[in-house]
Amino acid sequence: MLNKLEHVFIDEFGDTSLNTEKKAVTNLFILSATLVSDSDLTEVEQSVDELRKKYFQGSEIKSSNVGSNDNRRIKILNDISKLNVKFYVVAIDKTTL
Repeated sequence: MLNKLEHVFIDEFGDTSLNTEKKAVTNLFILSATLVSDSDLTEVEQSVDELRKKYFQGSEIKSSNVGSNDNRRIKILNDISKLNVKFYVVAIDKTTL
């Protein structure tokens, strides 16, 4: 149970098909939630906007836009780790279902 009002932002990766033999179907389905307390929401939104401008020219923060540049990815993750948020992630390997 939450002690204070939280804002939850959810994103997913993969598809819901269990037919992983098909070429276009991913083996993984990943669901992530980012929780931000009501009192931190404005500050977190401003910080995320700054990260978008700094690393993504103001557009959406997407891992695919980082590509294989691990040094850039580490810098971004270090900046994200400073945000006052909580992350919850569930990864399902559909080949085991």
